[in-house]
Amino acid sequence: MPYQPSPEEIGVWEKAGLGEKHVFYHGEGCVFCANTGFQGRIGVYEVLRVTDAMKSLIVANATHDQLKEMAAEQGMVTLQEQAMKLVERDVSTVAEIMRTIYVI
Repeated sequence: MPYQPSPEEIGVWEKAGLGEKHVFYHGEGCVFCANTGFQGRIGVYEVLRVTDAMKSLIVANATHDQLKEMAAEQGMVTLQEQAMKLVERDVSTVAEIMRTIYVI
């Protein structure tokens, strides 16, 4: 069912940079989900491929920012990006992402 996210949720959505979203949804809740609106679980993963280029940076004691930049260049999708894609597809809510995994 559609709902109006809080200003904080809207800020997190905008910071994710996935574009405009006009309608946000959340589950209604029932006895089976303890009125949470969620059923089951879904994994959200961040996987870093350790390529030769990444190994070189690690051995050279590269900074966190350098490692992060190389990972992004090589196509790594961050935990936050994966989670916000669930919101984009109406699988989860910004509030649930903030509560469970979002790192600010």
